[in-house]
Amino acid sequence: DMTELFDQLVQESQPAAAFPVHEYWMDIGRLDDFHRANQDAKMLKP
Repeated sequence: DMTELFDQLVQESQPAAAFPVHEYWMDIGRLDDFHRANQDAKMLKP
């Protein structure tokens, strides 16, 4: 996962950067999370 990737980069003194996201974001790596994100999207106003 991303946390492990950043830990590894730091341990190896490799460059790493991050960009803050303040908008809605959800990890959809699991099917149930994907379905939840779809339900959330249906609730958004156009």
